[in-house]
Amino acid sequence: MGVVICDSSLDSAFPPDIIRPLCETVCDAWPRVGPLPSSIHEDKISRKLVVRMRPEARRRRLPVMIDSQRELLDSKGEVIGRIDITVTCGPPEELYFSFECKRLNVLYSSGFKTEADKYCKHGMMRYVTEKYGRGLGRGGMIGYVMDAQLDKAMDAVRSDVGTRAEALRLQGSEPLSASVVLAGNRHARDSRHTTVTDRPFTIHHLFLAVQTA
Repeated sequence: MGVVICDSSLDSAFPPDIIRPLCETVCDAWPRVGPLPSSIHEDKISRKLVVRMRPEARRRRLPVMIDSQRELLDSKGEVIGRIDITVTCGPPEELYFSFECKRLNVLYSSGFKTEADKYCKHGMMRYVTEKYGRGLGRGGMIGYVMDAQLDKAMDAVRSDVGTRAEALRLQGSEPLSASVVLAGNRHARDSRHTTVTDRPFTIHHLFLAVQTA
């Protein structure tokens, strides 16, 4: 399947018919990541996922580049953020689709934490504040569910999003609605927001079960 971007304006970049094969690429690549140490950091997980997404994207004939830890620079060349996974189709460099990734349901030496608060505050919020995805209309969140309890992780995120609905500038009454790009996948969800500049923004959520070694 090929993808052609006919309009390079930032508003129309990455519509659903492009997001769909990207999300499918993530889901199809994920099983090939294999078992992971329970203590592994999300950055290392994302790097492993990226190297498995690349051949899957080529198989689908998607004309995209997939990278991890892309640096965002200010006008002085200072790093203001690092995006976990970015998908680009060429210039301009401001045109990209990003996946911000967080671990969920993590067992620490001090005890179990859902980490849903970090998913919302340090993940979703970066889109709402336009730290990531400025001028764009869509972005992605990937939740690496460390105990493979996907439904419980989704429930924790749904609850936290509902609690932070005002700060997240959530639109509508449902914190996590059915996915418009992966219909039938109950572990894919969407949330709709307005950014700090009053732009509509959709976050596509994917919850992935981690196999621990």
